[in-house]
Amino acid sequence: MRMRNRAGTALLVVSMGLAGCGAFPEESAVEQGPALDDSPRQDVSVEVDPPQPDASAEEVVAGFLRAGLSNEGGYQVARKYLTGQAAAQWDPTDGVVVHAGGDGLGVVEVSGGSVRIDTQTLGRVDPSGRLDPARAEDNDSFTLEVERVDGQWRIARIPEGLGVVVSQADFQRLYRDVDVHWGTVGRRQLVPDKRWVRDGEGLASALARLQTAQVPEELDGVLQTGVHPSTWLETATVPVVDGVATVRLSRAMTEQDAARRDLAAAQFMATLRQAPGVDAVSLEADGRPLETSATGAEHVTSPRAVDYSLADAEVPHLLLHQRQSLVAVDPRSTELEEAPTSATSDLPPIPASWERLAASRSLDVVAGVDQRQLAIWNRGVITTRTLDGALATPSTDPFGFVWTVRAYQGGGEVLLLDTADPMAEPQVVEHDWDTAAEVAEVRLSPEGARALVVLREGDTERIALAGVERSADGTPRRLGSLRALLPDVQAVEDLAWADADSLVVLGAPRQDGTQQVWSTDIGGWPQDEGTVDHAAAIAAYPEERGDGILVRTRGGRVLSKAGASWFVANVASDVVVPGR
Repeated sequence: MRMRNRAGTALLVVSMGLAGCGAFPEESAVEQGPALDDSPRQDVSVEVDPPQPDASAEEVVAGFLRAGLSNEGGYQVARKYLTGQAAAQWDPTDGVVVHAGGDGLGVVEVSGGSVRIDTQTLGRVDPSGRLDPARAEDNDSFTLEVERVDGQWRIARIPEGLGVVVSQADFQRLYRDVDVHWGTVGRRQLVPDKRWVRDGEGLASALARLQTAQVPEELDGVLQTGVHPSTWLETATVPVVDGVATVRLSRAMTEQDAARRDLAAAQFMATLRQAPGVDAVSLEADGRPLETSATGAEHVTSPRAVDYSLADAEVPHLLLHQRQSLVAVDPRSTELEEAPTSATSDLPPIPASWERLAASRSLDVVAGVDQRQLAIWNRGVITTRTLDGALATPSTDPFGFVWTVRAYQGGGEVLLLDTADPMAEPQVVEHDWDTAAEVAEVRLSPEGARALVVLREGDTERIALAGVERSADGTPRRLGSLRALLPDVQAVEDLAWADADSLVVLGAPRQDGTQQVWSTDIGGWPQDEGTVDHAAAIAAYPEERGDGILVRTRGGRVLSKAGASWFVANVASDVVVPGR
């Protein structure tokens, strides 16, 4: 589920009049092109001015921030606002601070040798391109040291970690979201990981640099890369000739075994094909072609050439729990019409007492909660396990495990059940989260490498992402470190995966009874999907228009979304997306 309505921009021109804080425009003047979705966008040209003679310290800092919108010549104009030493030390890729614009940015001289930048921060992009949205009340302050050089104020020191500062409007015009890819452990699948890069020329090179990095720390041991940790790009640019991007890697890549080389080839192909004009990738290491299993091929045209595929989150059918039946429906149908019987002829009868259902993608396993019982239908055989404590909505993974959360007085624990063993008992999944919050919900991603968790502490709930560490046979061992998501959401009624890199959230009822619905890509900006009322659960699936969101009300209505409106598509006591 991708961000929609991303505007294309033909030319961005920044007015550079220096008049202190008041000189900041709410957003830079632009000439808008037609709205584009995920299509390649036109290059963005930014015109900025160097420092003006006799500018005040405030004006120099304000001018530096505006000049940071242009990356031409390695940010050569922005560096003119710095002393020689500061210009050599400043790294504009240290991070991006995204502010609200207008009053969301202030520049004030606090002493004769320092100027403070105050921002109403909406999000931060780290040096690897990962975006973390901020909470609504987040504010940042940065103090820059200034000194006179030949009688003119210049910036002598920039705080560590401060690259560029941009408004959200300029960020949306100057940056674009891309995916790097990591391999799953035990399966030849690629999982996307969203990053943000400057738009325009050099995209293939930027993508290659991102893919050369190692797996993020919180996903280490969960996902993997075929790139040797000592590998770097031997050339600053990745040439694209006749549709082939040539990636020249250092000698360390020659030390990788055949399996790692294949994974690297699949990763670079999946990532670089996002650059306009790239149809294939040729990998070289130490000046020679890197050998892969794509026998006889000079370059790789698809991850499938080395037997890899992208994590598949497609949903051929949805399931509606109606009375004591599971009814397969077509998700492409506006009113969720019943699917052909032949496609789902083996669906079992499900007792009406089974609440909050989950089903495997193959429809071989259906799990449900019946008060304190975890009930499993597995290829025609029903088994139940009675547990102490309240059970949360179950979730399935592609390795044959059912997950749930058991709440008990003073805490909660994640449980999993191996459905391949009819005598198996639920096992506690270990984690080492440094938090006093108790886990309330868990949802497994379509490929099973990650989990969404809801953590509850007092009256506050928050959402996080955790990696799923598995043994070689796919058995889960533990949940990894947490990455916070949707920081402004503090009361959760339900949540669900939409596809391999996005989720939807149903908020708890507010004082007026309405409930907020959000969608977001992991590493993207939250999207407001409107409000509903009397809602109990949410489900989602990939949909070309980006509106594959379903809400079930407490009265059994299934609401679907079309544009900004919600309408009743069907009725059911539960909606099940297989494989979630």
